[in-house]
Amino acid sequence: MKKCIALLLSMVMIASVPVMGEESTPNTSDFVPKTIDGFRGHLWGESLDYVHKNSIGLCYLEKYPDSLYEFNTDDHEVKIAGYDMMAVYKFEDDALTTGYYFPQDEYSDSQKYYTEYCDLVSAYKTVYGEPVYEQESWLPGSVFKGSPQYYGSAVWDGQVNFSTKWEDNTKDPAPYVTITLGANDHKMILNVTYRCAPVEAEPTTIDTDGI
Repeated sequence: MKKCIALLLSMVMIASVPVMGEESTPNTSDFVPKTIDGFRGHLWGESLDYVHKNSIGLCYLEKYPDSLYEFNTDDHEVKIAGYDMMAVYKFEDDALTTGYYFPQDEYSDSQKYYTEYCDLVSAYKTVYGEPVYEQESWLPGSVFKGSPQYYGSAVWDGQVNFSTKWEDNTKDPAPYVTITLGANDHKMILNVTYRCAPVEAEPTTIDTDGI
């Protein structure tokens, strides 16, 4: 499992590279999007020990490389938009900065990954409103472009990746959520990432008068 998590996270970096694309139309309705205050009920900056002791249904803790932790449960399912997910937390300097959802369903039909991606994006729009962008990055000359019924095959073949991002500009630094779909060597990669950059501590002024 640890090797699997490390592979997934290495592929997250590949699938989540920002690409140029058309931005979505800004939301002008009266809908008030949810702020991105943290991950799974825990605020950015909370310590590993605090999150560990206060996670709903926590049974045990699994540690992976690079300060990544999975809080495993026996009786508390993690579901997003009806899909089973694995939740992984990342701490930097003992402060929660990142959360990941990794879908647990594996499909032989690559189109089902694209369907799940679209379902997740739709679900997140009902919570966070319109994203700051929805992007498609295509290889030049792809025969699949413009035919959504084949987009799963296009992802599997490395001809396109998809990325959608929400950002909470009420905070500084601005936390964000991204949903990405891509592939690495015909391995489908779908994930949700919550992220808030750690805030650097202000330098401490030391009074050296008389020394």
